[in-house]
Amino acid sequence: MIVPIQIRSTESRMSDESSSGDVEFSWKEVVNILEVVLFVIFVMHPCRMDALLFLSSHKLQALRISYAFADLQTSKRRRDRHTKKQVSEQRKKTNGRTDERTGERTYIQTDRQQDKKDRHTDVRTNVRTNVRTNVWMNGRADRQTDTNFYKVIE
Repeated sequence: MIVPIQIRSTESRMSDESSSGDVEFSWKEVVNILEVVLFVIFVMHPCRMDALLFLSSHKLQALRISYAFADLQTSKRRRDRHTKKQVSEQRKKTNGRTDERTGERTYIQTDRQQDKKDRHTDVRTNVRTNVRTNVWMNGRADRQTDTNFYKVIE
């Protein structure tokens, strides 16, 4: 059964109520019906997630993504800080020894800390070398003959 729809304003609807057998709707009713139809199509559609992404505004979507990324970065920073703190406390417990005369606690340096102290940047050439081995950080050993060295800016 096909029902003809005539859209009229509410003033003309009240005055012309008994004119014919046609069904009349106001603009608000038409919008409400369209909303219900679109909602049913949206719920019944198999690709409703795609439709949801399509219908959501780009600004809200970008805001959601930025909030999720910020939460991820904050939790990562918090986790890294926690693990660094744990490692340093553990190192203090296991890596040191107490001097019996003074009661002072001294810590044994790890290889990594010693390597940091051994690295040296030559002021004239701005080349980083390892003081103990005099090997360049890029693997070359002879400083005088090679002029194409890498400069490290600190």
